Amino acid sequence: MVFEECVVPAENLIGGKEGQGFKQVLAGLEVGRINIAARAVGVARAALAASIRYSQERQTFGKPICEHQAIH
Repeated sequence: MVFEECVVPAENLIGGKEGQGFKQVLAGLEVGRINIAARAVGVARAALAASIRYSQERQTFGKPICEHQAIH
């Protein structure tokens, strides 16, 4: 959408400060990016823990797969 010559009363401005909208949006994105990164690290840690546990439990040729050379 494009609004040309649209007057918005000061009390209706998002954030309440004229000309600061872009900064406010970037601040919101920064927090969102940190949140997403933290979640990704949590998922990666859980995946690593699950894969280590699986490699210690799963057996082939009489020993856990974590003891095979390809896993080290």
